[in-house]
Amino acid sequence: MPIQHISKLSADDFQGIVGQSFQVPFEDEIRMWVLRDVETNTVMMAPDAQSCAEGEEPPAKAKLDKRTQTKLAKSAVNEINANLDAIGYTGPKVTAPIKTVTLGFEGEVGKTSLPEAEYSLFNEALGTIEGALVTHTVRPVDDHSGITETAPLYDVTYTLA
Repeated sequence: MPIQHISKLSADDFQGIVGQSFQVPFEDEIRMWVLRDVETNTVMMAPDAQSCAEGEEPPAKAKLDKRTQTKLAKSAVNEINANLDAIGYTGPKVTAPIKTVTLGFEGEVGKTSLPEAEYSLFNEALGTIEGALVTHTVRPVDDHSGITETAPLYDVTYTLA
């Protein structure tokens, strides 16, 4: 099985295995997580900020044609590179809008949450995946008076290479 960095995998790679198990080594045990969802985002600058008062409906988003989207994307890339220059960054420049993928995992019921850190993941279809920065997912508060044990939830968000 190959060992690959998570940034080399697309959202489609994970979309095809939603519901499958991943092994996550932690200290002297292996945790089993299930991939629950995959979400993609593209970081771009919006043309105008939108706001509304309490109780009002937000204004409809302006429809952007392809030309305007391209112009905004180039503007976003230039702004990101300008910010990198301003902080003294000398590495490679951004060449396109930044695309991120967020993976939602469910841990094992009865197990404590793992600390937020970088972990390796193993899946039968994808092999070993390095560089997965794991954060906790915030659960909604239940109104139920009964306490039920739930599995910890985790998010892994990464930038596509």
